[in-house]
Amino acid sequence: MREQGLSMLVFPEGGRSEDGELQEFKDGAAYLAIKSCVPVLPIALIGVRDILPMHSHHIRPGRVTLRIGDPIPTVGLGNADRAAVTARLLADIQALRKLGHT
Repeated sequence: MREQGLSMLVFPEGGRSEDGELQEFKDGAAYLAIKSCVPVLPIALIGVRDILPMHSHHIRPGRVTLRIGDPIPTVGLGNADRAAVTARLLADIQALRKLGHT
């Protein structure tokens, strides 16, 4: 990714939850970032549930807030660090979500 200047969007939960709470994160995003020596950028999407309810294909009018956290560096990390990067990513996104709706 770094050599080709590619960006990748990964949803680390692997899907949406029925109750809107964050699910356990999978470590694929951390794996890709560590392997490519690129930072992970925590992003929280707030309000998607209101405009696109679960099991619906109809988008409703509404507002979605996008919050972007500080990059999580991965240079110098190895495969054994995936869990720590994933845990930090989850904590950072939880903190962004707690800022509430705007």
